[in-house]
Amino acid sequence: MLSQSVPPIQDRIESYLSWLAELTSYNPSVIDATVGVGKVAQIASCSADENDCIAFVSGLEEMGYLKCIQGGQAHFPENWKIRLTFNGLAFISDAQSKADMSNEIFLAMWFDQSMDTFAKHLTDGFAGHGGFELIRIDKAQHNNKIDDEIVARIRKSRLIIADFTCPDNGQGHRGGVYYEAGFAHGLGKNVIFTVRDDCVEKLHFDTRQYNHIIWKTIPSGEVVVVDSENKTLFQAVMDRIRALGIEGRK
Repeated sequence: MLSQSVPPIQDRIESYLSWLAELTSYNPSVIDATVGVGKVAQIASCSADENDCIAFVSGLEEMGYLKCIQGGQAHFPENWKIRLTFNGLAFISDAQSKADMSNEIFLAMWFDQSMDTFAKHLTDGFAGHGGFELIRIDKAQHNNKIDDEIVARIRKSRLIIADFTCPDNGQGHRGGVYYEAGFAHGLGKNVIFTVRDDCVEKLHFDTRQYNHIIWKTIPSGEVVVVDSENKTLFQAVMDRIRALGIEGRK
């Protein structure tokens, strides 16, 4: 995280408030400061350390997005109770409404030649479907630093497809994919998990509990779902998207 450039303040606010809203089920309720300025909060707010996070939260209180209720010595973080205000919830609602208008689907994956068939399969599928645009960051035209562009595209995307296929039959975990999936989750975005069949057993325990679409490439060159060769990976992904109630823009 520390190797990443610090996002713009507006992006940090959206990330942190979205995370708080998820914790409180979008109700303006109270949470402990140990959560609000803890390690996960530092990541959600893109803070360098705890002091940076405390200063960030104090700034959000000044902006009226949340309320720090002190239970002892004033402004002593261990005694804070943090409550989202309606201004904070309105900020999140506005940001999410803009994301819900997007037709972009971000593809997080291992950029290796061995994955070209997988990527082309999904790219061609979405190109022929209409309503959605698959964003593969190594192919997107931009003039920014790659990490800044990744963060910006994830924020803009409607949902994320994260494929956890990696080298050495799943042993060489792709940290970037885990980062991008976690960042998307922190924003409250839906993540569709996929993985090649030879890498299933080595999935990291942090993501293993999620329902992955397991795929393989058959001799004809088609990318299909394991145990259901009559269904392509793209068809399975679209089934998940429909189950989420998400429709592409026409």
